[in-house]
Amino acid sequence: MQRYLEDIDVTVHVMSRISKLLNFTQDLLPEGQSISRIFISETAGKEGRIYEAAWFFTSGFISEAHHFLTDDEVDFFQFTENIILLNIKKADFEPGEENDSSARMRIKFSGGGGRGSNVGGELKATGKNCDYLYRIAKEILLPNTMRST
Repeated sequence: MQRYLEDIDVTVHVMSRISKLLNFTQDLLPEGQSISRIFISETAGKEGRIYEAAWFFTSGFISEAHHFLTDDEVDFFQFTENIILLNIKKADFEPGEENDSSARMRIKFSGGGGRGSNVGGELKATGKNCDYLYRIAKEILLPNTMRST
């Protein structure tokens, strides 16, 4: 996870916030669940990146820390085989190629939360971060789409 944060060039302040939220989130998870991947949702602004949310993934839960640079608010939901819709939009991004800062990717997903509720989220990436978001779609989100019976 440290390598990911270094690869997408986050600041020391961002690393510190992620570390604190990672420890907090891990402590709340049920026994046997450990965070295996993180993702920083971000977009490009006029003066650099705009960080929107931090996402934490386990084998059965997704957690989103909204406005993680300023707030300590985390959503948790169970998602195993529960994703109903996965929408992927990309621009100037090709998997497996050297993508520059013009690359963009956005993923929207939703799933049944049980008892008539619906849960989901939106993850965004620019530049190198698109490679990481692509892998999350391929390795975590898509394999957990709802299976037809």
